[in-house]
Amino acid sequence: MIARRGLRQVESRYRTIAIAAEWECEGWPVSEHAHTIVESYKDGWAWSVPLSATRRQCTVMVDPLGGPKKAALPTKRALQTIYAHETSKTSEIGARLAGARQTSAPWACDASLYHAPRAADGRMFLVGDAASFIEPLSSAGVKKALTSAWRAAVVV
Repeated sequence: MIARRGLRQVESRYRTIAIAAEWECEGWPVSEHAHTIVESYKDGWAWSVPLSATRRQCTVMVDPLGGPKKAALPTKRALQTIYAHETSKTSEIGARLAGARQTSAPWACDASLYHAPRAADGRMFLVGDAASFIEPLSSAGVKKALTSAWRAAVVV
């Protein structure tokens, strides 16, 4: 919350929206129960991460509505249509979803790059994803938060 008070700067040249939903299928290959699948397609890229042996979260990363200058999130009503349209453009993930059942409504968030040129302000330090965000697949947010908090504690 503090980072949003003017300390965070969005990289305007790289704006993107993540639209995700959960899927279930008893027939997903055992070899994929613990593997993330990433696929690029003409207008974006998609990834599918396992939540369990039978559940996956599938996310499409698309350009924002209104162009790169404004990351406008779609309305809830439009999300399912956009999500279905985008997943239909994928080949590998689309093939896996063909035999699966969508178990949640799609949700969206701004997944644009950002950074904080100043990570400290008075008695406050920005740590982890509050200080910067690069991409969602590395799962480095928790590690970055812990490491930067430890380093901040050493400074204090």
